[in-house]
Amino acid sequence: MDHNKIDDVKETSQTCDTSFEVGGDPFTFCKIQGIIEESENFDHSNSDEYAICFDVNCNCNENLMDSNYSNSNEKCSNISKYFLEVILKSSGDNSYSIANNLILDSCGKYTCDINQFVLDGNQFFPNIYKVGILENIYARNSDRCLEFSLCDVRDGCEECSEDEKADTSYGFKLSQIISNLGDLSQITKDLTVNEFGNIEFTQKAVIFSKYNRKHIIFSFKLKNVGSNTASKILFKDVLPGGVCIYDNAIFINGKYVNKDNLSMDGRRIIIKFDDIGADEEIDLIMVGSMQDGYESINCGVLTYVSGFKETYGVKVMSVVQVLSNIKALKLKGCN
Repeated sequence: MDHNKIDDVKETSQTCDTSFEVGGDPFTFCKIQGIIEESENFDHSNSDEYAICFDVNCNCNENLMDSNYSNSNEKCSNISKYFLEVILKSSGDNSYSIANNLILDSCGKYTCDINQFVLDGNQFFPNIYKVGILENIYARNSDRCLEFSLCDVRDGCEECSEDEKADTSYGFKLSQIISNLGDLSQITKDLTVNEFGNIEFTQKAVIFSKYNRKHIIFSFKLKNVGSNTASKILFKDVLPGGVCIYDNAIFINGKYVNKDNLSMDGRRIIIKFDDIGADEEIDLIMVGSMQDGYESINCGVLTYVSGFKETYGVKVMSVVQVLSNIKALKLKGCN
């Protein structure tokens, strides 16, 4: 591997210090950036988020609908309660009819009262904890808003959602979102109310040949155009068939991704990002190979905490799930 230093890089640009190889071919990060810059720019529209008020009460042991925890006799009085909304951004107009998808599998280590779920302003009774049944919420042509309360009454149940292996290419499971939030008591400290982060999430994809091999570059930009820091940011991309990303060619702002923040399982890539302040942005670049004969699409998904609103004196955490623009991957380029 060639370990020559990368020269002539602007001081304001964070870049990798050394060259690297992907699929046996030598590259430099500057070369990758040049290929991306030569590709065309794409328009992307991002709709404003909205939030609606809801009644917040909690009674953890009533009507848990065959819950594995229905024998729990804890009440939510005198214990920590948290109120969340998950806003699914509409996926916009696309010829593939792809929808932003949330799988309702479980609430992870927390207990949720199914009698206190509100979907788009209407009471909603999900099949959470129903063995063998998974419910999905889709946002295609309009935003969706799921509101619910959590109670911190169980310990060590992070693995309770692993009974269901279902996944989606264009969204997350509720248990994944809640697990990524971690300790909710820490997030709710020093709240900034009614100020929200808003990440514009766009991608470019470039296919090119080198040494008779076909390579692909995915370039994702995360730009916070909101007025508040976006935190607990989780990225996911389920790659199309025939695409392989090299684990030594994933960069965040020009630096190799911290492997502690990266999970690669087959075609699924999940990355945890640092917080993005207002008017700040993050560039994610992934380089890999593409087999001949494949024509497919790619779309990434993000979830993040945008901020807190106050409803009737109750502070509600707003979590946003948003899809990137959709890229068609074709052998002669990307349209």
